[in-house]
Amino acid sequence: MMTLVNQLKTVKGKKTYGYLPKGVKKIVDEIVNQMEQLPVIDECYQTWWEFQCQIEDFYSERERQRPPLSQQKEFRSIKNAVIQEVESIRMGVVTFEDASMDESTEFSALPYNCWEP
Repeated sequence: MMTLVNQLKTVKGKKTYGYLPKGVKKIVDEIVNQMEQLPVIDECYQTWWEFQCQIEDFYSERERQRPPLSQQKEFRSIKNAVIQEVESIRMGVVTFEDASMDESTEFSALPYNCWEP
């Protein structure tokens, strides 16, 4: 991720996958391929792939190999999400929460020394 942060510093213009130089795209692809190794991502992708194969079986009987997640055009939004997150890191806006999460008082009620690692 930090390699991508450093690469994005030099990129001018729109920071989406389609507009990035080839070398930077390769780094994004590597990050997405690493994400695919997470069990929950792999399971979801495998389920999606099996459904795609069932659909393709109606039209063709040829054997298909499951490509890496980064090579699926349908999941380009994942690449752009990675780029947006890296751009947030580069700009110093790092969060570990969903924007839609409700900020409750369950953690704020704890003494400050409990917040420290």
